[in-house]
Amino acid sequence: MDRHPDRPLSELRLEIERLQVFANAGSAVFVHEHGRIVDANRPFCELIGCPPGDAVGLNIRHRIHAADRRGLTGLSEPDAHLTQHVEITGPDGRSTQLEGTGSPIVYRGRACRVVTLVDIGARLEAERAVVESERVMREMLESVPLLAVIQGLDGRILFCNEKLCEVSGYPHEQLIDQLWSERLSVGDAAENREHERLRLKGQKPPHEELVLLTRSGEQRLIAWSNTALRDRDGTVIGSTSIGEDVTARRRGELDAASRALQQDAVARLGVAGLRLGAAALMQDAVVRLKSTLGVELTAVLLGDPGEDSLLLVAACGWSPEMVGCHRVSAKPGSLVRQIRESREPEIVADLRAAPAQPGRATIEQGVTSAMGVPIHGAGSEQHGVVIVHSITPRVFSADDANFLQSVANVLAAAIERENAEQRVTYVAFHDQLTGLPNRAMLQQRLDEVIELAHRHDRAVALVWVDIDNLQLVNDSFGQKAGDDVIRQVALRLQAMSGGVDLVARYAGDEFLLVVADGGDDPASEICLNVEDVAQIAQMIAGRVCRAFMAPFNARGSDVFLRPSIGVAMLPVHARDRDGLLRHADVAKDQVSAANRIGAATRNPLDPMHEISLTARLHRALARNEFVLHYQPIVDITTGHLDAVEALVRWQDPELGLVAPSEFIPLAERIGLIGPLTDWVVEEACRQARLWHSAGLMIGVAVNVPAILWHPAAAERLIETVERHGIDPGLITVEVTESTAMTDPAVSDRVLERLSGAGLRLAIDDFGTGHSSLARLRQLPATTLKIDRSFVMELGDDPSADAMVETIIGLARNLGLEPLAEGIETEQQRAILIRLGCRIGQGFYFSRPRPAAEISAACALRAAA
Repeated sequence: MDRHPDRPLSELRLEIERLQVFANAGSAVFVHEHGRIVDANRPFCELIGCPPGDAVGLNIRHRIHAADRRGLTGLSEPDAHLTQHVEITGPDGRSTQLEGTGSPIVYRGRACRVVTLVDIGARLEAERAVVESERVMREMLESVPLLAVIQGLDGRILFCNEKLCEVSGYPHEQLIDQLWSERLSVGDAAENREHERLRLKGQKPPHEELVLLTRSGEQRLIAWSNTALRDRDGTVIGSTSIGEDVTARRRGELDAASRALQQDAVARLGVAGLRLGAAALMQDAVVRLKSTLGVELTAVLLGDPGEDSLLLVAACGWSPEMVGCHRVSAKPGSLVRQIRESREPEIVADLRAAPAQPGRATIEQGVTSAMGVPIHGAGSEQHGVVIVHSITPRVFSADDANFLQSVANVLAAAIERENAEQRVTYVAFHDQLTGLPNRAMLQQRLDEVIELAHRHDRAVALVWVDIDNLQLVNDSFGQKAGDDVIRQVALRLQAMSGGVDLVARYAGDEFLLVVADGGDDPASEICLNVEDVAQIAQMIAGRVCRAFMAPFNARGSDVFLRPSIGVAMLPVHARDRDGLLRHADVAKDQVSAANRIGAATRNPLDPMHEISLTARLHRALARNEFVLHYQPIVDITTGHLDAVEALVRWQDPELGLVAPSEFIPLAERIGLIGPLTDWVVEEACRQARLWHSAGLMIGVAVNVPAILWHPAAAERLIETVERHGIDPGLITVEVTESTAMTDPAVSDRVLERLSGAGLRLAIDDFGTGHSSLARLRQLPATTLKIDRSFVMELGDDPSADAMVETIIGLARNLGLEPLAEGIETEQQRAILIRLGCRIGQGFYFSRPRPAAEISAACALRAAA
């Protein structure tokens, strides 16, 4: 500001100070000292009806409404910054509502207070109007016979009428300021979040039906009409909702629709019963029950009235693996028993509080409610129950119960009709004594599978089982005892019939088993060719043999029956039913004749020799028919005994001594090689212990077949050696070259475990496989056995001499002892000595001998 040259500087300063104090020209401002006005602006003077010059010196108390003079005192506090509502009466007698703000100030050198007064009359009037509007709205909302609620943007209840309190069961104070989603909603978290999003955007749907959860837990369906609440600027600040309880109306509509659905389901099920069997109809029924009643689990349980459990024969919602094998308790006190004994539907709203106990599987499913009806046939015959379960709490209605009973009645009719048909069919196609299919069914089934086999280029096998000595039972114990034994035979054949298409009684003591793929799918991989069928037929025949190894009971006496088994295969032996039957009959007769003379047919096209051998192998293990012979391993330069190799022999009481080459491969194929090898190791260790106790420190070598080359077999072998207390350095484990070279991850573990336990290791049949020198170096072996195929050519083939010399040199370079197998001539022995081989075995020195002969022979044949 430019200073006027004629005005004193002090006046200019005073005017600047005054301008700073009264800068807000729109408001009434005055400065006072102890209540007396020091200075005031024009708006204040107009407010109190006083000329500007006359206001100075006035006491402001005289201008304030009596009721607000105490507020003036607050504005006059010497040091405080205060805001106070005051009322000032103007010269026309009209009162003005003001908001005064007082603050301390130094004005013209004196300690004063400056007060600013703002007219708030309009604002108060607006607030009173809002309050009145809200009062009117609340009274209006309270007067309507509908549910009313006002919610803020955060979903909290700002207002609710008595109708909402009545329907929800909550008092007014328990709803105000509560979140609707937490107090009254049954929606899931995602649904509530979506409602919250729409509410915040002011986009709640104008009309919607929502479930309201009451204080007692009841669910009521409310039809809402929603309106957004907006402020003066049009911003959404909440929502108003008016709702009608439509629970009863909707329930009536739903009940009518539900009855229509149930009636339609029963009608459709009845029609399906005309074309479906009982099993398919029951599965159709449980599916319809689940969808129509809206439950999670449905089941049909069947069983005879006297049984303590019922079989799950059809289910929906349960694990498919349970159908046909899971049984549910029907003992006294069980829910199934209660349903079964009732003539009316049983409804259980809360299984946890019910006296009747549900099944364990039902409890594990977490069900809470159930409804069941019995399946009653004609008269008092009872077939089972139909039961439905709900995981969510459910009160089933009378309509639901009638629907379930109608379904059970349809199923009962289907079961009775099928039972009648089955009784007629059973009599026509089953043997009355054993219950097995009879000749008529066998012929019909054979025709079916043969036709399928021709169509899809498959094979069929027929296994004919004839009991050779059943007549002895009839002659000794009578026909009735013979019939009882026949029934026992039938039961055993049925028990071992896995993989068999049909087991039938063909005649008095003859049974036939059909092996075929009954499916009509040309892509099926079951029984596609002769080899597959032959293998399965051999397996089945072996089972039959084992089934006859245990005695049968004839009037309290044990009798042993001997089966004769003949096998015929289509298309190898015949191409039609009659030819197949004829060939199987002939094959059976051949075996029967061979059995009578203690021999077995060895027709290469007939698998019965192997089948018979399989049964005998099982019996041999059980009867301890195996023996060990020991072939000496000698110093070929002196003939002195170095060790022995344990070799198993089978002394069959009927076949005599069976060669290992005939039964060892079979034992591997049928899974007996493990028990047989365990027996060999056990017996070899027992004999070694006897020799060592007698002062004969004879080392023993045992063979471990490739099929057993795994850690578990190694642990069993080590445990056997330790149990017999043998020096493990005197036990050699022989493993073939091919086994040691394949799958290093397994073979290395086994070799290292055996070597770590102190056992010696020998690589057998060296030269017949494909060895890696790097791999051979890593093996913890001690001996390299030269295969007999090289030794037998020594002296006759120069290349054989060179090969054996190479193997011996390789063994020496790797730190292994070479051992020659199959030495049979003096020439072979001499060449081996010349090539540097020290130890060997073969018929030249000794054939395998029983243990007693090894003990007696302290010195073997000396070198020539």
